[in-house]
Amino acid sequence: MALIDQDNYERSWTEASDWLREKVDVNQWAEYVVNSRKPLGVVKRREFNTVEFHDSLEDMPAGSYALVFFDSSLTDNASASEMVGLMLSDDSVWRVIGYQTL
Repeated sequence: MALIDQDNYERSWTEASDWLREKVDVNQWAEYVVNSRKPLGVVKRREFNTVEFHDSLEDMPAGSYALVFFDSSLTDNASASEMVGLMLSDDSVWRVIGYQTL
């Protein structure tokens, strides 16, 4: 999320899961993030809310997943909930599979 906050979409894509990089190219990822995140403005505050662990997610390959939820305050939107989806990769690193504002 720090990379997205810094408008470093290419690096956030590079460090994402293999699954995400196979589904969307770097330009599609940047467009998605800009369209979903930029309208909310600059992050003033972000606090961890909760995490949900799953052994599977719909339409996803077998694996271990985490959905991490944050309560955020942004300049152009008084408050927002953000969710980052993570997948445990073969090298035992949690990598991004998606981002969403709720």
